Amino acid sequence: MHRLTVAFFILFCHAPFALAWNSDEHQVIGSEAYWRACSSVLQSYPALSDPGANERLKLACSAVAIGTEGAFGRRSTFAYDSLAGEWSALAADHTRKPEELVGIRLGDIVADYRLFTRMAIENYKHFHPASVTAWRTDHLHALEGAVSASQASGIELIDRFEAALAIETFAQHYLQDSFASGHMGFNRVASSNSATLVYHNKASVAGRCVMNLNAEQWFTYGDDHLGGSPQGKEHVVATAALSFEDFLETFINGKTDTSRWQSVWSALPAYIEEPTTKGDYACSSPGSFHSLRTVSRPAEAVVTIDASTVSDTSLYRYHSAARGVMVGASHDFMLTIPIGFRVIQNRIFASVGQTIKQTGPKAWLFDYGYLWHVGTSSNGTVTHEIGFGQLAYWAPKVHYRTSSARLLYAANLEAGRVYLRFQAGAAYDYDHWGLHTSMGVGWVQRAVR
Repeated sequence: MHRLTVAFFILFCHAPFALAWNSDEHQVIGSEAYWRACSSVLQSYPALSDPGANERLKLACSAVAIGTEGAFGRRSTFAYDSLAGEWSALAADHTRKPEELVGIRLGDIVADYRLFTRMAIENYKHFHPASVTAWRTDHLHALEGAVSASQASGIELIDRFEAALAIETFAQHYLQDSFASGHMGFNRVASSNSATLVYHNKASVAGRCVMNLNAEQWFTYGDDHLGGSPQGKEHVVATAALSFEDFLETFINGKTDTSRWQSVWSALPAYIEEPTTKGDYACSSPGSFHSLRTVSRPAEAVVTIDASTVSDTSLYRYHSAARGVMVGASHDFMLTIPIGFRVIQNRIFASVGQTIKQTGPKAWLFDYGYLWHVGTSSNGTVTHEIGFGQLAYWAPKVHYRTSSARLLYAANLEAGRVYLRFQAGAAYDYDHWGLHTSMGVGWVQRAVR
């Protein structure tokens, strides 16, 4: 048990989590979007007669000549575009609230791997349909902050503007996640962590066709693949720029526009299709799209592999329990049970191993069974299963064979693609009852919706 626990935590520390765009990609999107927003605003206001509005425009979009090529090959930039990019990456993935982005402990917070792990487990707002409403909620709060900032002056003007910008970068993070193919098409809230990560990674590589409310269609990839679709990259950057532009216009004018945010809403992905081919050309003809703003089925692990220890007291009537070490796998089975928006998944499993630490000769162990996934808890960290199985015992040297049947309950503690499995049940060997227990470490190989 001790060795398995240590192995689990080693794997846990190296297990990735489903995030969306990686940090560099978030920075690229956020920085480029802010730069575009400032460029647009400066064209809209070549000259401002209001000294206060002119001061706010200069604060938000003052150009800085950097002498050498900076981001995107530009020789000049704006004062806040790099910061907007960095905050877009840190918001919601590494910080819990906007105030932390402007706090003096930011460096300590973003280096806290325990906080990062907790946030990765509870990242429901990064996935459709929550991601688009999370953008809208934070964006409207950012506009309120921009109006408040416009009424200040001096150093308070800077403080309030940066506080409002921090809120907008949280909105930006959710907006950007809404374009990632791994963050759409399944029910994140009802999915376990392992199934989420595996399904997310597969969809990020495969990509999806999406369509917005303007009936524009394009192909998009997920994290680590932002450049895979130039059209997809352009859509996320352009939409993020619209959101920043609404924020800057509100700050400069000191009042909100009740309709401008709707242009962003209309540009966000609203429908999805999974084509048989990849690339921008795959979305050139009308297909069978379905809404991203409805509840989908959860992701389910369909192929797993594991190693475990097992103990069964029913196999020996008057001796110590049969103990062994086993390796095995499980696979999704066809007889799923639909109940409303959930499908109770079924899996068959099988494993093989040898006995250890027992009286008498070594014996082979063969285990197989059937499981129903009946729920998740602790924000998808624990999955619960019930089922039945049979453990066969064969000692070839003494020509002894027996087996025990059991009803079982299993709990899987998940971290990334890795899980720690506990299983217990009442076992029966002909006329003798006993306790069957096992503990193992597993790996989710494949997941589907």
